[in-house]
Amino acid sequence: MNYKIDKSNAAALAYSNKPKFIAGVTGTDGKTSIAWKTYMLWKYSGKKCAYMGTLGLYNNCNVKIESYKLKNMTTFDSFVIHEILHKLAEAKVQYVVIEASSIGLHQKRLLNVKFDVAVWSTFSSEHLDYHHTIENYRNAKLKILQHLKSQAPFFFHYKLDDKCKREIYKYKYSQEYGKKCYIENNILTWRNSKHMINLQNSISFYQNNLLAALHICETSKIQIKDLIPHLNINVPGRMQTVTLHNKLFMIDYAHTPQAIKSLLSQIKAKYKKIAVITGCGGHRYTAKQYRSEFINKRQKIGKVLQKYADISIITDDNVRTESASQIRSDILSQCTGIEIPSRACAIYYALHLNVNIVLIIGKGDERNQIYGNTLNTFHDLSVLQSLAKFYKM
Repeated sequence: MNYKIDKSNAAALAYSNKPKFIAGVTGTDGKTSIAWKTYMLWKYSGKKCAYMGTLGLYNNCNVKIESYKLKNMTTFDSFVIHEILHKLAEAKVQYVVIEASSIGLHQKRLLNVKFDVAVWSTFSSEHLDYHHTIENYRNAKLKILQHLKSQAPFFFHYKLDDKCKREIYKYKYSQEYGKKCYIENNILTWRNSKHMINLQNSISFYQNNLLAALHICETSKIQIKDLIPHLNINVPGRMQTVTLHNKLFMIDYAHTPQAIKSLLSQIKAKYKKIAVITGCGGHRYTAKQYRSEFINKRQKIGKVLQKYADISIITDDNVRTESASQIRSDILSQCTGIEIPSRACAIYYALHLNVNIVLIIGKGDERNQIYGNTLNTFHDLSVLQSLAKFYKM
């Protein structure tokens, strides 16, 4: 790791300017939604601000970076992070939110970056092809505490697992979120005040992500009452809806068993008959000895589908170097479903199903699909939009 430390130190020296307020967001699920909502709330408040994460680099001051430098990473390379922060500071951007992935934290990509506030959303088994054990994964996430400025608040969801909480509570300025400040029946209870709101989405994790974003905004000295008119925020590839062929389609990034269960259980309570299109990613690293972990994850997804989906269509995600058919078989070992390898064909097939809603999950707003070492252009929403044009002809 020494070369990574040297690289980050060199980057921090070469690009020394930083915006005055930087927030960090970590968690197995919810990072992108929280970070994006924070960015949009800052924009609505008239702040010069930026977002860095899974969706790329966004800001309202026309600061750009060569796309090849982002490399489809959730947390960018350390040199790129410092270059961007420097350019943002020169453009007078004052508020920045950064997604901090476990791999990014472990690889010290955020070295020399200090957060004024940070949030941890959820925790469940993930990325074991890289971390190998759940303990290593947890410890990588906990490294975000090392990036906090002196006395900076750290917010974590109250349902985070006990092992995480025990370590977090060692940090004096840690606080739970989701209990004292919460949303119920379109009323936002925020400390000692209540605000009538009109959220278009009542899904619990959508609301939890919004609460986390509000905590970040409040820490940045924005009054919560001033944000009330702006709480309906759409996140690209997250619960994104399209009506096509008299049918509602929803695109979402949910790809872990926990996230899929949370989404499907609440969608099922609203819609009588649902269809789900999904797959599962192949491993990113050479980790054949950890194949049992991948099988376990895929079987858990299969069990969730069997319980909540009326029709399951198992297709390909980012297969990477694994066998695409084996990935699909792993999922189908625990559920009854239709196997359609082509994701585009799976979406087309769903057009003709007698259901109330079709959920296309796993890839969200991703613009590529990985087979082996080949990056193919693919975007769930673009497929739907193409079909919409066809049916209008």
